[in-house]
Amino acid sequence: MLNQNKVKIKKLKEKLVILNKEQERLVKELSALRLIISEINSGSNLNKILNLIIEEAVQIVEAERGSLMLFDPKKAELYIKSAVGLSREVVSAVRMKPGEWIAGWVFKEGKPLLIEEGAKDPRFKEFKEMKEELRSIISVPLKIKGKIIGVINADNKRKDNIFDLDDLQLLSTFANQAAIALENLRLHQEIKDQLKEHTIIYKINNYINSTLDLKAVLIKVVKLIRKYFNYLICDVLLLDEQKENLYIAASDGYSAESRRNIQIKLGEGVTGKVVATGKPLLVPDVTKFEGYISSEKEVRSEVAVPLKVLDELIGVLNVESTKLNAFDKQDLRLLSILSTPVAIAIQNARLHQIMKNLAITDGLTGLYNFRYLKGRLEEEAKRAQRYKRPLALIMADIDCFKKYNDTFGHLEGNRVLKSLAHILKVNVREIDIVGRYGGEEFIIILPEANQEEAREIAERIRLKVEKYKFINNKNQSDEKKLTLSLGVTSCFPEVIAPQGLIYKVDQALYQAKRKGRNRVEVI
Repeated sequence: MLNQNKVKIKKLKEKLVILNKEQERLVKELSALRLIISEINSGSNLNKILNLIIEEAVQIVEAERGSLMLFDPKKAELYIKSAVGLSREVVSAVRMKPGEWIAGWVFKEGKPLLIEEGAKDPRFKEFKEMKEELRSIISVPLKIKGKIIGVINADNKRKDNIFDLDDLQLLSTFANQAAIALENLRLHQEIKDQLKEHTIIYKINNYINSTLDLKAVLIKVVKLIRKYFNYLICDVLLLDEQKENLYIAASDGYSAESRRNIQIKLGEGVTGKVVATGKPLLVPDVTKFEGYISSEKEVRSEVAVPLKVLDELIGVLNVESTKLNAFDKQDLRLLSILSTPVAIAIQNARLHQIMKNLAITDGLTGLYNFRYLKGRLEEEAKRAQRYKRPLALIMADIDCFKKYNDTFGHLEGNRVLKSLAHILKVNVREIDIVGRYGGEEFIIILPEANQEEAREIAERIRLKVEKYKFINNKNQSDEKKLTLSLGVTSCFPEVIAPQGLIYKVDQALYQAKRKGRNRVEVI
């Protein structure tokens, strides 16, 4: 009887030891998980959480070394994200495909694995340098909603510390709980990222809608997108008036000079393909993209999305990187969201510019109208007098235009006015202001031009008109010829009010008419 009691007591003690051991393990696991959850709730970043997970995993199973490996879908390989007891060189160097070695097998099969004697296991035959080092290994998968995202590894090289099935079960349970914590962190981070993303989109939308100046809108778009989302290069490309080519309307990340005259035909390159198809494009490696148009920088990857307003395609929003696989579906989604407010802002600015131009230009010739000319002349006269700079004025009138209209009709007369407007624009300097004063009279304001320079420009215009074939490019008889009389004046060194300038140039024009027409007179 006494012996039986001793046996029972012994068995109970053994059970108690086992229970105590299980309780210790459970306490370890719960403490580790509590610490991880606490770090997540405190707002710690992903890297810190991953480091904490592997540190706690190593402690739970009393391992000497451990690593947490994540799967990189772009490269289709596992890499070490966090480690304990491994050198930086090893962490940087270790890469493996699914199915390769222990961790690769666990990732591929989705099952935990215990190896009690690593040196004797046939799976180590390709790793001779590790045979003497590793004695015992545990590798368990990290699963989130049934999807394996990585592997936790723990190993020992001491003979007196070999892992068993209890350790395998403990690390598997811990990995499952850690995966849940990671998923919660991911969801939390996703919400934070979405909030940040929406805030940035809201800011960009407000910024680009704070002005109706098209150039300012375009510059703001590329600068803000590049700033907030850390893109290396950002471009806005717009379709030309003929809708045949794209031109770079704004760019940030390249030198302005290198992007100035680039024209891309529809269907060519990444952006041309986007316009041709009307669909966004994510290009991980541009060297593999057929028909890629190279640039001054060694671009390796690119994302381009169409800019549309009410299904009308107006251009492309484009980002580039010198890194391979720099972009993913998240970038594509983000740029697609941004493309709508960007396209609307561009279109609003364009419409504003059109309305502004209609208010200041002549409907027939496209030149500035009388109202605009009057305002600009006042501005230029004040500037010239304040800074003691030269300012000249040309007034031109078509000779015998009434007779021409009576002979050939007003439609032909209108065609002449348009042609003359073109001649005037292409024969003056870039800074000169050309406008229709009324009827067949035109005025040219010439900032920074003295009287002689203005006279030379007027004479050049007179000769161009005299030689121009206005009627269907056929030879003209004398009665079908058109000529121009021009008057020239200036206000420096004299101080003359704008109305005084108009009076003087009108008198000069009158003299040109009185002296036989088709000539330039200066006062």
